Amino acid sequence: MAKLAAKKKPTKPDAPKKPTSRSKTGNAECSQAASNWQLSIRGKATLNPGTYQTLAKCRALSKSGQMADAQGRTGKLSDQGAAALKGRLQKRFDSGLITQKSRQDRLETLLKQRADKGKAKPAQEAETVQERRESSNTAKLEDKYKLKKPITGPTGEKIVGYQWVNTTEEGMFRDRKVSDWSAAQTSVPTGRSIVHLFWVEGKDGKQTLMGRGAAQKSLGMPESKLVTVAKREADRQKNAILRGKKRSEDAEKYGESSAKMAIGRFITANPNSGRTPQVAFKNGKYVATISDEFKGELKDNGWSLMAPGRGTSARSAKAEFLLKKRSERGKLAPSKPAVQAAPQPAR
Repeated sequence: MAKLAAKKKPTKPDAPKKPTSRSKTGNAECSQAASNWQLSIRGKATLNPGTYQTLAKCRALSKSGQMADAQGRTGKLSDQGAAALKGRLQKRFDSGLITQKSRQDRLETLLKQRADKGKAKPAQEAETVQERRESSNTAKLEDKYKLKKPITGPTGEKIVGYQWVNTTEEGMFRDRKVSDWSAAQTSVPTGRSIVHLFWVEGKDGKQTLMGRGAAQKSLGMPESKLVTVAKREADRQKNAILRGKKRSEDAEKYGESSAKMAIGRFITANPNSGRTPQVAFKNGKYVATISDEFKGELKDNGWSLMAPGRGTSARSAKAEFLLKKRSERGKLAPSKPAVQAAPQPAR
């Protein structure tokens, strides 16, 4: 008597469908989606959108696999090449990029992300970044760095100041000036470190520190012209330093011995100035002036400035100065012998 076959254990309804020999992809996920689709046709299951997406991926995988097999049979691909191609197709399937539509959607997403990344940040955030860069800079637009005649570009903005941050490098035969990157500043528009500083004044009157590239873009002028401006201003500032040193030496040589004398000397030489001079002093010598340029030259050469109006009153200073000069002239004048009357002859 024949033995009866043992009963098969019931399969769990949620167990994944194993691919059969009829499967065109050999993929369990594809077999499960195909089974659900067949059950839905018979009214025994309800499909969700994910099943249709899986079926689309499976059709693309099957079609690509068939093409790989065909290329292998025709000799266009070796067996190893066909296997590698199928492995790459499986990776595409696992990543969800097996269909043309999925790859197109992914490309559009990446392009949109790149475009959003390149867009300017919100105005409030951009202002915060620029303010942070401005606060990190220590360079100030002093009078010696201001251009005598600002240069206006086609955009309407203009260069009002230039400075080359440099230091002296000792050489075997002579010293030379080189860029001092340890004291470099930050270009406000770009955030890059710069040693050639351009102060650019916008149409709103705000002055911004920037490098050559940012200044070129801001003014809309050729880079060669900016290089010319930099060289010309560097030469002018070098000559101004030499001139200031010479004037400082002359002031120390011919200066007065007190602030009162310095004020008196200035008022005597400039009776119609209408302004109270400021006194600078160094090594016991005093000079009075109303020129901001001369004050800057003196400060750069080690002179100290007294508070404006400090020292003495203008009237008393002038009187004392004139008295001193009169006294000095009297000391320098040669003394004349007394003229005696000639004796009268006896009668």
